[in-house]
Amino acid sequence: MADHNTFQAYEKALVEGNVNSSDLLSGINTPSFVYDEAILNSLLNQVDSIRSQQDCRVLFSVKAFSHADVLGTMARRLDGFSVSSLYEAKLAKTISFFCTKRPVLVNPTIIEELKIISKLNGGRNV
Repeated sequence: MADHNTFQAYEKALVEGNVNSSDLLSGINTPSFVYDEAILNSLLNQVDSIRSQQDCRVLFSVKAFSHADVLGTMARRLDGFSVSSLYEAKLAKTISFFCTKRPVLVNPTIIEELKIISKLNGGRNV
């Protein structure tokens, strides 16, 4: 599996034009998650536009994708996270801690989890 230095070398070669993206991806062992932050930011720009035009809030479902680094990038541009389990609430709380966002609970199924999630929310009702 490629380490962080390998990824940095690939990134440098890509920026310098010494390798194309398909060469970059062929050099990475799988399974790996590779995401393009420029594309992610472009999508978040579209979300910003919709939010400003429609006067709405945008939450992201942690269940849909739970890669902490990507969620951290997204958290600065979203209104919060939608969670439906204790694990998701803890992950959202950890990420949101750095952005002062609050996770939003949907579809709670277990009372004990709800109590713990409430404690994560500062004891306020969720």
